[in-house]
Amino acid sequence: MTKGVLSPAIRNGLKSTVARNAASLYLIQFANYIVPLIMVPYLVRVLGPAGYGAVAFAQGFINYLMLFVEYGFNWSATRKISVHQQDQQNVNQTAFRVCPAKKEDLLDSPCGLRDWPILPACAGIESI
Repeated sequence: MTKGVLSPAIRNGLKSTVARNAASLYLIQFANYIVPLIMVPYLVRVLGPAGYGAVAFAQGFINYLMLFVEYGFNWSATRKISVHQQDQQNVNQTAFRVCPAKKEDLLDSPCGLRDWPILPACAGIESI
């Protein structure tokens, strides 16, 4: 008889950091599919069609702004940090400069958020 279903090589592979990271990412991706299936019917019932429409509009608008703000930072800052990973001061400076740069991009976005004191009121969304 065999001791177990998994061979020693597979068992050791599952103990590795890469396997644990992969399993964590699969779990997060699974949750990204399941949580909306639970939350959307609940939100529609609680907020009503008009309220949920306002929430959906706000989410779409924020996703548009995130697309504009995040453009390029995911590649350029990550690459710079990976190239200079031994120089802790350079890594800290890069990370420290990314957040203010994203804020400036958000404020100077095509929507002109710098001039909008209250985003929902300007977008025509009434408070829920």
